[in-house]
Amino acid sequence: MINKWWPGPLTLIFKSAISDPWYLVNQKGGIGIRIPSHPVVNKILQENGLSLATTSANLSGEQSIKDIEELPFIIKEKIDLIVDSGKIPPGKESTVIDVTISPPRILREGEIKREEITKITQKPAGILFVCTGNSCRSVMAEGFFKKYWSKKQNKVEIKSAGTSVRFPSSPSSYTVQVMKERRIDVSSYQSKRVNQNLIDDSDIILVMEEVHLYYLKRTFPEAENKIWMLKEFTSNRKEGIPDPIGTSKAYYEKVADEIEGEIKKLIGKLSDN
Repeated sequence: MINKWWPGPLTLIFKSAISDPWYLVNQKGGIGIRIPSHPVVNKILQENGLSLATTSANLSGEQSIKDIEELPFIIKEKIDLIVDSGKIPPGKESTVIDVTISPPRILREGEIKREEITKITQKPAGILFVCTGNSCRSVMAEGFFKKYWSKKQNKVEIKSAGTSVRFPSSPSSYTVQVMKERRIDVSSYQSKRVNQNLIDDSDIILVMEEVHLYYLKRTFPEAENKIWMLKEFTSNRKEGIPDPIGTSKAYYEKVADEIEGEIKKLIGKLSDN
């Protein structure tokens, strides 16, 4: 929802990390956050590095204000400064969604329609594993995740890709062997290059090394907030997982064991949330 509608007419209610001041937090400990698209507001925020604690310009339950002349006297007399940035274009209020519960609950249907929200909130979560050639590490990660997540009730779409794939190819022979020994068949897998569709369809993107992190954030800057190194996401460690390509089977087994351990941590973390 954030990627699709921020900046824009969407207010999300999150669990608040603060309880004071009281007027920012509701009785259930929730706080409403919005990034508006209005150029004047955005300029103020960007120039000063501010967050604004605000209220609507209308009294609760009354019609929204579209022009400064419509501002009620009871509000106007309490204000020290009014910035008149012109009449607000026609349109509905922001849609308000409580994301402190699962599935999210629509508290007010506004500019964004219920059907559009449902389409996104009911979509299975997407996880994308990325390495260089999509023939070893990301294939292993995808295989391990599918194996261990298979008993969970929540549906998750798992995919993998590489940053340097030129044409589809099968996993390396050692990848196939070490995964087969762990009762996971990846022999029919075909590598693919990471692309915009894969990025857009993924809620979490987990890479194996810093070089992948930098590449994806540079190539797909709009997705920066959902791209992590695998170990950073699971254990808060900025450590990479080495590429076994061109090494011995024993080294492949070591890498596979390392990835399997991180995937178990990942599943534990996702299950808790």
